[in-house]
Amino acid sequence: MKIKLQILLTLLYLMISGIPGMSFAGEIPEKYSIEKITLTGNTRISDKKIRSYLSVKEKMKVSAGDLEFLIKVTKAKLEASKLFMFIDINYEIHPDATADISISLGENVIFFDLLALEQGGFTRFSSISEKAPDFGFMVGPTAQALYLRFPNLFEMPLNLATTITHYANTIAFDPQDRYDYEGASGRLALDMTILQNWKIKVPAIFRYNILGNQNTTKTYDISSGVETLVDFSHFKNVIYTGFDMYGGIYQGISMFPYTLANAGINFYIKPFAWEEIVLRARYNKVLNGMVPDYLLFRIDNDYEVRGKIKNNYYGMQSLVLNFENWFQNIITIPAAITNINFSFLIFADLGTAGNTIQQIEKGQWNLSAGGAMKVEFNAPINLSIQTGYGQELWQNTGGQFYVKLGYEFYSGSFFE
Repeated sequence: MKIKLQILLTLLYLMISGIPGMSFAGEIPEKYSIEKITLTGNTRISDKKIRSYLSVKEKMKVSAGDLEFLIKVTKAKLEASKLFMFIDINYEIHPDATADISISLGENVIFFDLLALEQGGFTRFSSISEKAPDFGFMVGPTAQALYLRFPNLFEMPLNLATTITHYANTIAFDPQDRYDYEGASGRLALDMTILQNWKIKVPAIFRYNILGNQNTTKTYDISSGVETLVDFSHFKNVIYTGFDMYGGIYQGISMFPYTLANAGINFYIKPFAWEEIVLRARYNKVLNGMVPDYLLFRIDNDYEVRGKIKNNYYGMQSLVLNFENWFQNIITIPAAITNINFSFLIFADLGTAGNTIQQIEKGQWNLSAGGAMKVEFNAPINLSIQTGYGQELWQNTGGQFYVKLGYEFYSGSFFE
């Protein structure tokens, strides 16, 4: 009787805990091994380029919950790339605790990105082929630019971007100190993906000053530095919040030996599919050295402080804070090629610049508020047009309309 009881207890234990090396029907493994990821539907975009967006990799071991989450993140990153008209991701679990993932893609027939720059629109065509360079140009009344970006140099995650620019404008620090400025510049930048969401860029910049004040006419300026970007903005479509951070430091190595630095953060809150709140902060500073006035920081750019800014818009330091509340795709009009979506924005901008950053008060800061409407054409066109109005409130300098072509753009930063 005692032996029978021991046998029964042993069998009961084995049924509860499981025999080593054996799994019973209905048992859920703690981890799944990703065996194979299959891509279908891509004919012009390489597998290598697509896989750089994937948050789940082959041979990765994940739990069922983590697998669901990583697939959502992957889809959000692929959607943010705007390279595809549709993305469908499915997975299959096998009895041996492995999983296969299949990703079906529809490539865009047309893909281009219109990026807003001051006094002109910068048009960038992102190549679908990894062997062909991205191409861009800008044609405006005061500035013109040509842009080429060569991806995946030497079969490595290295990209080489070149920009050639000509610009002319009037610099007016006050009514008694105005002069016409004209210059030409070339920029060569090598960027590399360190981690999936972290990139660095090393630029080299040359400027020749055709016109300027008595100290800068027919002079040149050479600088170099390093820029970095950490981007988790796509998480807003997965866990309702996301952010990105960028920064750079630049050293003048010619007749203007200066050191400049900039930093910025954008925080996204998306509580509903139709609403998105964006909080932005940007800071620029001259760390040391003699800086020519055409490089002093400004806040009168339409996409920094959107209003008619006249006071405290330049200096050795600048700080800009923005609040935006988007009501997205409130109106959708179906069309033959693509849907046309209408979104609405309310915003408030706060900014200042000078030799030092003063406390927030009317005499030292500019405050603008206003609204905008965005018309967005979905894939395969991927075109966004935004027009709005900003009224400056604290300095009482009036208001003005602005027009922005394109999607998110960090002026003078990583994406230029």
